[in-house]
Parts: sequence; C-alpha cells; structure tokens
Amino acid sequence: MDHTRGKDKLGRLYAQLVAKSLYSAQVAGKDVKWTIHGDGAELFLNALNKLPRHFKLDMHTLYFGAPSKAILGILDHIQIKEIKLAKEFIKNQSDDFRDTYARTQLLFQVAQRVKGLGPEYKLYSYKLKGDARKSRNTAITQGLIASSAGLSMGGIIAAISADMSAVSAITTAVGGLSGLGSTIFLLYKNAELIRNLFATHTMNPEINPHMNPHMSSGDFNTMVEAKYEGLGKSFIGVMKELGRRV
Repeated sequence: MDHTRGKDKLGRLYAQLVAKSLYSAQVAGKDVKWTIHGDGAELFLNALNKLPRHFKLDMHTLYFGAPSKAILGILDHIQIKEIKLAKEFIKNQSDDFRDTYARTQLLFQVAQRVKGLGPEYKLYSYKLKGDARKSRNTAITQGLIASSAGLSMGGIIAAISADMSAVSAITTAVGGLSGLGSTIFLLYKNAELIRNLFATHTMNPEINPHMNPHMSSGDFNTMVEAKYEGLGKSFIGVMKELGRRV
C-alpha cells in the first residue's frame, strides 16, 4: 500500500514538472518537440490536465511511440489547446507482441479521433486504419505460431541460461523428440518473429521491439542480428538476456 502511494505521489510530481515545462516553453515562445513513449502518454495527459483548459500550447509538437490508451485523452486537448502533431505522429513496431492492443484496437480508435480533427488529417486517419488491420493480422499469426510451436518460455530460458544447447532446451520444452521436428521447422521459418516475442520481455533497448517503435521490422531485425552476429546466435542471446532477469 505504501509503495502504491509513493508511486502515485512520484507520478503527480513528474506530471507537475512536465506541466511546468509546457507552460514555461509556451510563455518563452520556444518550439518544443515531444516524443511520448508507451505509458509516458498517461504522464503527459496528467500534465495537460494540470494546465488551464484553454491555455494555448501551439509551440509544442507531439510524436508518439507505441503509446498507451491515454493518447485518446491527449487527442482531446489538440484542438482546445492548439497543440501540433508531427506529420506522421504515431509509430508502432510491428513485432512488438507486448503491445498488440496499441497496434490494433487502439490504433483504430486513434484513426477515428484524428479524422475528427480536420480535413487535413483525413488521409492519415485512413493510413492508421490500414496499419491497424495489418497489425491485427500479424498479431493473429504471432499467436498461432507461438501456440503451434508449443513454446514454454520459462523452460527454454532456464535451460539456455544454464548453457544447455538451444536444440536440447527446445526439445525439453516441447516434450521430447516427437515434437521437435515440427517445432524446429516453425522456429526456422519464423525465427525473427519468435525471437522478438521473447525479446519484448527484456529490459534491453537493443533487442526489445517495444523500445524501438520508430524502426521498421526489417531495420530492427538487422540491428539485433548484427549485435549477436547471426540469427541463431541472436535467438540464444535473447534467451540468456531473459535468464538474467529470472
């Protein structure tokens, strides 16, 4: 209980600091570009709510990376406070399995809300709807592949972290040799996708797609494989990274 109260108090303090920054920059006539990532949208919304309802913020431009649902509340302030939005103001990493909601249902809602901001946003609202449809299909595929492979995250992480070979770890996780052939085939055909499903549970920005919403799937996968010097090594590297958190 005390931990929760302390966290809430800290959140209010940060929101107050952001509100002060918004106010000071506006009064000073300074252009400010904000990048709002993930749950930071809730903090930013709380900051906006601390300012007078019709206080103009036309010196501020917003860009969102994998935002939480609080983005909808922020969009309610756009016209009232005359806040600017970046040309393509929202990005989601297509392999970010952790934020399936942000890439699908929430994106549809954002598209609808943006359409109401004016005719200049009409084209972009349809683009967002298209992105949401693609992400929904990707999310369905991700879920089917993971369940078809019978992957046990905990078992594989523990085994590879203990320096068991990747094949042995996966064999154990899928219940023996009988399921190994189809699992290895699925891993081979979808290695990047499955690796990224696991990587969303790490805290390493170099391998976690959730922390790189601005990158395309191709560029992100290239970065991860370059870090570990190969696709297979990157899969094992992610497992070991997770093992350090267990």
